[in-house]
Amino acid sequence: MKKHLYTLVFGLIFCVSATGQNELTPSPYFEDNQFLVSWDIAFPMGDYLDETSFSGFRFEYRKFIDKNWAWGISTGWNSYSQKLDQQLYQTPDGGQAIFTDMIRTVFELPITVNGYYFLDQIGKFKPYAGLGLGTLYSRQEAFFNIYIIEENNWGFLARPEVGFHYELEYSMGLQAYAAYSYATNKNDGLGIDSLQHISFGVGAYWSY
Repeated sequence: MKKHLYTLVFGLIFCVSATGQNELTPSPYFEDNQFLVSWDIAFPMGDYLDETSFSGFRFEYRKFIDKNWAWGISTGWNSYSQKLDQQLYQTPDGGQAIFTDMIRTVFELPITVNGYYFLDQIGKFKPYAGLGLGTLYSRQEAFFNIYIIEENNWGFLARPEVGFHYELEYSMGLQAYAAYSYATNKNDGLGIDSLQHISFGVGAYWSY
């Protein structure tokens, strides 16, 4: 699975760099404002979870400074759930133990301020690279037998990404991206020292 993820990420990066080296056509005028909605598929990294999240979405506003530079704000969510087979679990002090299965869940809500650089448009494609910085609210839960461990926390979030727009009409089109998210959220009780994932998104944009 990781091999395929890396291939897709490098493919998008190659697309951005390759288009920058080809002969560029003049970019059409971009409206000042864009609103974007995307389906966000996330692949968690780390030891706590490894099940893919297909229930993520992302909402974003972008403001173009000129035809190449833009900034914006975004939010959204991802939700993960995974069931583990029965095994022996012990308290940190070793005083109690229980043999049971476990269900682990993680909910994430990012809020970021983003900066983007768009290459000049070639045909209907306009590749870009960007960076989002902000915060991540997360809820982590572990259900086993009649017990539950849960914690809510906030962390610092950094999210670089590459992607492209595909113009359908003058004021609307499609977008696709690949992003890596790193957040400093910690949960000592569940052995989480950060929350990381690779995500791929597809969606639509509207300019006005």
